[in-house]
This record gives sequence, C-alpha cells and structure tokens, in this order.
Amino acid sequence: MITWTSKAFLVGATCVALAGCDELAGFGGAQNNGLPFASLAGGSVSLVPPVGYCVDKRSVRPRFAVMARCDTLGGEASFGAPLAVITAAAVDRGTATTAGAGNETILSRRTYGTLTLLEVSGTPPSPEMADVYWRAVGPVGDQVIGLAIYEGENAEPLGESAPNLLAEAMQRTRARTAAVLNAAQDNSATTLVKPE
Repeated sequence: MITWTSKAFLVGATCVALAGCDELAGFGGAQNNGLPFASLAGGSVSLVPPVGYCVDKRSVRPRFAVMARCDTLGGEASFGAPLAVITAAAVDRGTATTAGAGNETILSRRTYGTLTLLEVSGTPPSPEMADVYWRAVGPVGDQVIGLAIYEGENAEPLGESAPNLLAEAMQRTRARTAAVLNAAQDNSATTLVKPE
C-alpha cells in the first residue's frame, strides 16, 4: 500500500510548512533545506515538486520524501504558492497499492489517463492538518508514485489548487524521470573507440 511514512518528521514539517514557525529544534531557521528534486527508489524516480515548492532534504528516504513551500525550508522564491505539505511515496509497479488508508472516505475521484486523483476525508498525519485532503496515484517509469497534499486545519482552503498541484508534481516528475533515464541510456550506448 502506498502511504506516508516518517510520521514524526511530518509532525515537525507541518509546524514549519503550514504555520511558518521555527521553534521546533531541527526545523526552520536560516539554513536552506530545500532541494529542486530528489532521487527515489534507487534512482528510478526523479521527484520534482510543483513550482514554488522544494523537497525537504531532511525528509528524503529511499522511497519517501516531503515537499513544502520553498520559503518555509529556508529558501526565498515561493512564487505565490499556497502553504501546504506534499508527501511522495514510491513502490515497484505490480505491487498491490491502494490510494489511501482504510480509515479514509473517498469524497470525489478524477482520472486523467494513468493519473488518479482522490479527494478524501480521513485522519491526517498531524493534528495541525485538515481532515479533508487530496491524494494522487500514477505510474512513473517502473514505479508507482503516491502523492498527498495537506493544508493547515485553520488555513485558507486550497480548493482546486490541491489537485492541480498534485497533477503538476506528477507531470514534472514523469518528465524529469524520463529525461534522466534517456540520458543514462544514451551514455550506456556510447562506446569508446580505441585509437589506432
């Protein structure tokens, strides 16, 4: 099942990314912890956040990462992106997956090709997060990626921004993953000719 992991990290990341607070040790402050992309699943996936968001380098695990607005991670450019936390998890294609945990109720479903977007009501990973959030599931190369976007419980609702941000992250991730794979194949196809 694709689901978020690293709950302790998410609780701290929520404080920073949704409330902008930096009192929690190890979070916030002047250090830039944002990355423009991250490698997951042994390099099979190049995760790219939506515009205005960065991957929190402290969250990156072999198959999991958290993304937040770049300025909440110590960067500067957020390009007007709304405050939100986006999680990403990767599993091998063919692995049994469900979009969400068993305690979630699906409120709406959208399918665009191989991308499925679900609005769900459930228990978020942190009490600071709203209990209605969006999930996305789709293939990327030989992996299946599950994304989820969470907003602050008392924040201005994301509305249509939520599914749009997930779709953007998936599109950017697919494009970069394909480009990295093609570059690797081109390099492996290059043969060295021994000078005579």
